[in-house]
Amino acid sequence: MTFNVLFIAHAPDADYKKHRSVIETGMYKLYSIVVRTQEEAVQVSKDYLQNESIEAILLCPGFKHGDVAEIF
Repeated sequence: MTFNVLFIAHAPDADYKKHRSVIETGMYKLYSIVVRTQEEAVQVSKDYLQNESIEAILLCPGFKHGDVAEIF
């Protein structure tokens, strides 16, 4: 069983369907996704929580307190 983590970052020119990656070891799986908007960040986090059994979410320092509250 792996520990599944989602990392989300903001970039003004991001396409979250294209700008993503997965790093996987036998025990750890890291999904990284770059989003353009806060709305995309919220949607991506919901999707991954439901579909990938995410156990932790990491956010880039560009997220403000209110942004974090929307995600969690």
